[in-house]
Amino acid sequence: VDNVDPEPLRPLPELDGVELADLKGGAFHCCALAKTGELWVFGDEYGADEANGNLLGLGEVPRAELGAQGGGGPAPAARGERRVGERSFVSPTVVPGLPSIVSVAASTYATAAVAVDGRCFTWGDADGGALGHAVMPCDRPGWVSALR
Repeated sequence: VDNVDPEPLRPLPELDGVELADLKGGAFHCCALAKTGELWVFGDEYGADEANGNLLGLGEVPRAELGAQGGGGPAPAARGERRVGERSFVSPTVVPGLPSIVSVAASTYATAAVAVDGRCFTWGDADGGALGHAVMPCDRPGWVSALR
């Protein structure tokens, strides 16, 4: 792809002093697993498909944060306003409500995390039951009870 300008590297001061056990990246978001078991996420919350659940697992974006596009319609679901051709960026944030995590995986539109007690949590694009639970859209971690 010749005409694509890469996103410049940016500092992530929120992760200063956090000892990482693992770092995984999806197409639109990243997951940083701390040695303490906290799961930090950053990047774009919804990717290119606004019908997805929140890729970062941070919950549904409140309507007041959506801004407005021409014609007064709602802007794409991202924290802050996004213009055509731009991506949103959420700084590193700990995923709320998760127990201590030992493993994480990130794909284009979904995230999976395994807790120290063996439970698996997923969030993001729930199309076709891909997340292993019935939460749709899946804006927060959902427990995949069949895997315990």
